[in-house]
Amino acid sequence: MVGSLGQSVVSAMKSDRDTLRDDLIQRIGFSPDPFQLKAFDSIDANESVLVAAPTSSGKTLVAEYGILVALARGQTVIYTTPIKALSNQKMKDLSKWLGKENVGLLTGDNSIRGDAAVVVMTTEVLRNMIYAASDRLEDLGLVILDEVHYLQDPYRGPVWEEVIIQLPKHVNLVCLSATVSNADEVSDWISAVRGYCACVVERTRPVALHDHYLLYEKGSRRLREFRTLSDGFPNPEVERYLAKAGGARQRDGRQRGSRAGRPRRAEILRHLDDRNQLPAIIFIFSRKGCEEAVRSCVDQGVTFLDGRQQRVVEAIAEEHCAGLTDEDLALLGYHEWLEGLQCGVAAHHAGMVAPFKEAVEDCFAAGLIKTVFATETLALGVNLPARSVVIEQISRFRGEGHVALTASEYAQLTGRAGRRGIDSIGHAYTLWSPYESYQQIAELAANKDFELDSSFRPTYNMAVNLMAQKNRDDAIDLLQLSFAQYRSNRRVAGWMRKMENAREKLRVNESKLDATQHRESTEQRPNVIGSGQLNKSLKKIKPGSLITHNRQSGHRLLLVIGTSTRRDGTTRLRVVTTRGKTLLVTSSDFEELPEVLDQVALPKPFAPNRREFQRAASNAMKRHIIEKEISLATPDPKNNRAIIGNKEVQRKAANARIDIRVLENQIRTADGGLGRTLDLIIEVLEKFDCVKGWSLRPAGQRLQRVFNESDLLIVLCIEHGCFDGLDPSSLAGLVSLLTYEHRSRVEPPSPWYPNAMLRTRAKSIDRLWAKLRVEESKRGLSVTRSPDPTLFSAVHGWAAGHSLDEVLDEDFLVAGDFVRHIKQVVDLLSQIAEVATNSETARAARQSIKALDRGVVAIATRLGENEASEVATIQDGEPT
Repeated sequence: MVGSLGQSVVSAMKSDRDTLRDDLIQRIGFSPDPFQLKAFDSIDANESVLVAAPTSSGKTLVAEYGILVALARGQTVIYTTPIKALSNQKMKDLSKWLGKENVGLLTGDNSIRGDAAVVVMTTEVLRNMIYAASDRLEDLGLVILDEVHYLQDPYRGPVWEEVIIQLPKHVNLVCLSATVSNADEVSDWISAVRGYCACVVERTRPVALHDHYLLYEKGSRRLREFRTLSDGFPNPEVERYLAKAGGARQRDGRQRGSRAGRPRRAEILRHLDDRNQLPAIIFIFSRKGCEEAVRSCVDQGVTFLDGRQQRVVEAIAEEHCAGLTDEDLALLGYHEWLEGLQCGVAAHHAGMVAPFKEAVEDCFAAGLIKTVFATETLALGVNLPARSVVIEQISRFRGEGHVALTASEYAQLTGRAGRRGIDSIGHAYTLWSPYESYQQIAELAANKDFELDSSFRPTYNMAVNLMAQKNRDDAIDLLQLSFAQYRSNRRVAGWMRKMENAREKLRVNESKLDATQHRESTEQRPNVIGSGQLNKSLKKIKPGSLITHNRQSGHRLLLVIGTSTRRDGTTRLRVVTTRGKTLLVTSSDFEELPEVLDQVALPKPFAPNRREFQRAASNAMKRHIIEKEISLATPDPKNNRAIIGNKEVQRKAANARIDIRVLENQIRTADGGLGRTLDLIIEVLEKFDCVKGWSLRPAGQRLQRVFNESDLLIVLCIEHGCFDGLDPSSLAGLVSLLTYEHRSRVEPPSPWYPNAMLRTRAKSIDRLWAKLRVEESKRGLSVTRSPDPTLFSAVHGWAAGHSLDEVLDEDFLVAGDFVRHIKQVVDLLSQIAEVATNSETARAARQSIKALDRGVVAIATRLGENEASEVATIQDGEPT
């Protein structure tokens, strides 16, 4: 059933601006904010627009208005999201609004109404449509790029830039981004690439956010809460408390002996409940940790629901899990999971099977879940706002080690706190930890400067698609349109100015050094200087002068502590050495004119004849020499002056040279870095007979249609027959080597192969990867990740018809992760079926897909009211 707004738009397809806005306001129930109205104006003016605003501030409303305007103009719309789960949710939301017959979905899992007026897809699918020159692009009027700040993601960010650069120019963009400090730079780049793009920035959250710092006070055995910041700076009250609490930080980074402790999860929930700050999302960067947190709360008797609410929760859970067998439910821990739901607590992470995860989302939206323990994937646009957010720790494990949250990630997580129209204040909690200092937490909370950068780089797939469509010069020109190059070009002007300044500094300081060297070469002292000249020089020297005493027998520094004139007119100096000796010297003791290097403050009272004064003067001289870094043993008195003057000149000259080298390298990289990378990639492609010159070979043509991080390796496997002559289960297992990457700290099981032939095929894939790695390493390119056999036995067993219980090893792989990885294998198999040179291999790939798509896997890909699902024609490699 099409909603009233959907009916007015989709049926009539024509409406004026005021009618569209009135309908929108009527649907949402409140007037749009000024930043939303500003974005509406840009859409009405047929302009692209970038909207950068805090999480939950209403960016989606701009996208919805864009959809209305495009449909009213008779155009179609594509709505892109970064992950499949968000695409699925967005498809459901839009279907409720516009009617399901007007909304489609294209992901690697599903192809539903691909010709609908509005189609939701991942960004990778749209990129692939552009390369395939899809007919869908002809009447396309608007593309919505949700979470466009993803373009800085090191793995998937380049896809966003490919879309922005190569999408037909007649298509407008609505780009939705988290708050970034350089939004105007991003919009300027889009304007330069595609035509004018308005920039709308909103920095104020619709619901105020209060940051809190929570700890367990061991003395009182209660939780102690502080505001994290005071006027935007670290709260001095927290600093004073922690200083009194004490505790020494050990070598391992832990703080021991402190009277502060880490709050327990059940205590946190009671604390929030007492302050009426539920519902809450507690972010735990571990799937296992999320599950354990739920179990701990249940075991400690935490419950928020009454009997009636528990029955509603059970009905929701049963509805979502209706397609699972009793055996599957038992293996998935259904009853344990339901027990947590009925207590009002639940986990939410990518390792959960879809029916469980969707049930949690529906229960939370209905107000039946008071606390969700979630991984960071919940912050990626899944619409589950809460009153409070708790971040258990500000670092997370990333395969090889722990990585600290960035300020933008912290803002994304805490952005879920505060429900518009319900809460006046949202609350974000961080916890005391022996591993993380309060200062680190305060810096994250205070930092509002999130600059968006580019991770754009050419890939093998991009290279062959560019070669198929453009000549080399045009391809290089296209790379120059990237945000990475745009930023570099803007930086180059500043770098050039800095380099000119560095060169001028170098010139000035080298001139000073040359002048010194010139004096040293032209002002040679004679071995014997006339006594009259020497005596005249000594008369000018006063007590406190630090002078040079250079002779053929040695060189030293002397401090003058007194002067006198003899009857014959000869000047005599009373001096002390650095060793404390006192001497009387006259012109006959000098072979060269003494050089006055500096003045030393003499001791008081002035008594040069007294031994105590002489020792004190000698010590003062030594301190002065050390402080001024004056050399004691240089053969040339001019060099002592250089220690005071020339040493600084030399340092400045050296720094200028370093600055010039760094800046020259930055400018050289900016001027031709992407083009050079493309050339290196083409060299690798030529090495493996995918291209010849600027022409594609058959392998290169196949590479055009393979979208995967290991794209070239996959094509090489096809070319070398690694997938030929295999039954469906063996093919599925072997393909998993190219889709799975073990990142867990849990040691995976040893590889298992059912026969020697498959073991040999796996070794062949390893050898191909090794050859590819050598060529990539030689050229300084990113190395393709190595094949990983960890999942072979599970995928092989599932494709062979074994039960979930038989194939699942829960010590390192939970059911939800297994389903997700199976879907990735299916995605790659569908691509192999399209490009395989051997027709039997293509047929085996299609049979493998059917064998894998059953049971809990099939249910995970099912959407809505038992919609028919089929694998999309244009496949991708996007995450779930």
